[in-house]
Amino acid sequence: MPDDQAERLRHLVQQHREGTAQYEYPADLREEVARWARQRQEDGATWKQLSAGVGVSPTAIRNWVRRLPPEAVSPVGRSERSGFLPVVIPKNDDCVALPRPAPLVIVSPTGFRLEGLGFDDAVRAMRSLS
Repeated sequence: MPDDQAERLRHLVQQHREGTAQYEYPADLREEVARWARQRQEDGATWKQLSAGVGVSPTAIRNWVRRLPPEAVSPVGRSERSGFLPVVIPKNDDCVALPRPAPLVIVSPTGFRLEGLGFDDAVRAMRSLS
């Protein structure tokens, strides 16, 4: 489903880029993109999706949204009773998988080997062996 507002904002961003060598966007354009982005976030959009929608980097959009005045950020989706926001779990292609830390293995100078313990337990075990 095409987002007409995103297309209009993308066009405004491109127009501005053609008129200047710098990417310093006018305050009114930044605020309009930020308000659109905030609304789309409430619908579950990610920074990456927002960036693709209007042609501005995810970091720039994130910064613009943070600068919105408090009254511009609506509590849409917030339960009046609980104050909680709905949780949105991004798709795998929007996530960065962090590598698992290597398991802790300690070999003492005498050849004793410890595996499978947490750091604090391993330290206590090695101290008791010394």
